[in-house]
Amino acid sequence: LQEVNDMKIKNCFVPVILYVLLFAGLAVGTFYDYQISQTLTQMEDSWARFMEIWAEPPSLLFVGFAFAALAVYVIRQKVKGHVYLSLLCAVGGIIAVYSTITRTVEYYSAEVYEMTLTKILSVVGTVIIMALFMKLASMIKDETLKKIKPALVTVVAVGLATLVIISAIKSVWGRERFRAMEDISHFTRWYIPVGRALDDAHKSFPSGHTSNAVILYTLSFIFDRLGDKKKATVAKVLAILWVALVMFSRMVCGAHFLSDTCAGAIITMTIVIVCRKIFCKDTKSL
Repeated sequence: LQEVNDMKIKNCFVPVILYVLLFAGLAVGTFYDYQISQTLTQMEDSWARFMEIWAEPPSLLFVGFAFAALAVYVIRQKVKGHVYLSLLCAVGGIIAVYSTITRTVEYYSAEVYEMTLTKILSVVGTVIIMALFMKLASMIKDETLKKIKPALVTVVAVGLATLVIISAIKSVWGRERFRAMEDISHFTRWYIPVGRALDDAHKSFPSGHTSNAVILYTLSFIFDRLGDKKKATVAKVLAILWVALVMFSRMVCGAHFLSDTCAGAIITMTIVIVCRKIFCKDTKSL
């Protein structure tokens, strides 16, 4: 019994530390958001600009691959309604990949995003990437797919829940981004909803880039299901470092305040824990 309790404590150690750090950051941001952004923001910084464009694709494409792998799993297992279920998974993957491409292009250039050629190339790119994902997923052995299936479902659930929850909060919170402000009179504390966001300039809270970055933490669940604790640990560490990097880059480019990034990470980390409990409950570590 003592050994089981020790194991539970050990498994909770990482998320507890993360929550402590994130809530501490949220507390600091409550009082010093504006001052921190004044100090850090360099809107012309090339690194921050690069991160704004490319920080989301790793997480979103990971979700797209999880959809593809689930489609392959359903086809192989011939579960009830497998044709429709596999098509649903494939469509989910296509949407994830297409949205990744279009969002990336939009961050790169709004003018390029509006071009008809861009729309066509985005569709072509989606077909190619999704076909590649399906091919890679089909190369995974049946036994392996069965083992990681709960983790794949968790990845998809976290991705969908994050999209819905973060988008919903952004649309009703209406906090103005630091880089869009003319002066401090436009500044509001993170815990005060301003109202419906009329444009992207008023979607500062919470940080979507940070929320999506946290999704990569679920990669550790796949390695954990395969019994590879070392790779699972490495995946967790890299995911945490990546989230920290994304958080910092969002403040440097003036897109978010410290509290926005901490709140985004807290929300998705909570979603990760809940979805793991529901869909991947026998995974040994968190």
